[in-house]
Amino acid sequence: MKRNSFFSAFLAAVMAASALTLPAAAEDKLTQFKPTDDNVKYIGRSVYSNDELWFGLTDSGVSFDFTGKHAEMNLMGDNAAFSERDGARIKVYADGEVVYDKCLTEYPFETITVDFDKEGEHTVKLLKVSECANNTVLLENIFTDSDSIKPSANGSHLIEFVGDSITCGYGVDADSEQEHFLTSTEDGTKTYAYKTAQHFNADYSMVSYSGCGAVSAYTTGSTPNTQNLMKDFYELVGHSYGSTGNGSIDINKWGFETSPELIVINIGTNDNSYTKGKADRVEEFKSAYTDLIKQIRGKNPDSEILCVLGLMGSQLYPAITEVVDSYKSESGDSKINCLELDSIDPADGYGADYHPKEVSHERAAGTLIKKIEELYGWTDHDPAMQSAKKAAADSTAPDSSSAADSKASVKPIVVICISVGALLLVLVAIRQKKKA
Repeated sequence: MKRNSFFSAFLAAVMAASALTLPAAAEDKLTQFKPTDDNVKYIGRSVYSNDELWFGLTDSGVSFDFTGKHAEMNLMGDNAAFSERDGARIKVYADGEVVYDKCLTEYPFETITVDFDKEGEHTVKLLKVSECANNTVLLENIFTDSDSIKPSANGSHLIEFVGDSITCGYGVDADSEQEHFLTSTEDGTKTYAYKTAQHFNADYSMVSYSGCGAVSAYTTGSTPNTQNLMKDFYELVGHSYGSTGNGSIDINKWGFETSPELIVINIGTNDNSYTKGKADRVEEFKSAYTDLIKQIRGKNPDSEILCVLGLMGSQLYPAITEVVDSYKSESGDSKINCLELDSIDPADGYGADYHPKEVSHERAAGTLIKKIEELYGWTDHDPAMQSAKKAAADSTAPDSSSAADSKASVKPIVVICISVGALLLVLVAIRQKKKA
């Protein structure tokens, strides 16, 4: 009789602890939303088809606002998106703080949960921070404990970055140059491009592919590698070797409905693997680079264009300045300029395959930001003012020392709470048993 009472007390303890520690969102009714442009802000290039948002380019994704405390996102991927080391690397931000950062692994789809510590108006941003060539993802559904969601506010500017592995963030998280390419060490949010956009509170699109060039992709041979040229990818939503039941994302053309204020072209690093300073090959590059400028200008007649090179070598920068000067003279187009970026300082170390670490990207971003301010007068972001605003906000905000933890999925915490709560109640039951 006493034994039965003991196990009854144990069962009651587990049930009571479970009831006490389950997140409130689990008990609330969730509302389903589709990732249409009425509900979410599109970041970078994407295509909405078959009730799913398909995207793959570096730092592309969505952002939305809602009033509540719980949100879920269902992500699917192509046939190459799920792998711990080489899958689609996803970052999720809750009110600006990273609460999820890893490659997708839960084939065929993964549900990402965000829980806030307090009910209120919150912003959730989801980005694919690895590059498009390796894989793409599809956002199927969004669920929240709110009856509506809305697109997050637009930025102050719109910049498009056209580039190669540097813009993709290739190897930025690798420990040394001895490591090789993995999407799990690729992070577009640590690049000069993302940092520049963040500085100016700018929306952006990153049209970038590792190995990409104007006349030649990366090569170790004496003939140009024409399998990975920007001219072939620029007008697509994305280019990828991954595929879904509907084929590759390559089947989708980009519409160019919105023209960026500024387009930054960072192409030429891979071309140098072919040109190698040979005069005839440099002339080939100049011709191809001219054609690329004309192609980009044709799709964006009103945009400023800034041609940059330098993080991994600036051997072709003189050729780029010659191209730009000739193009301006022949076309009368004055909205195009050049900038040489800072090369990697060996003292800062290298990422995978000698690619820049974040500190090198930071330095290049500083140079690019200064040039943008000089050329176009952008002054939206004043670091001193932002620091002052943040300090003022921090002084009046409630204690949020564990805010990042509270915004991540709470399932592990729930298990611990259940176990501890159950144990405490069981100890009480044992004590009562002994008294009996």
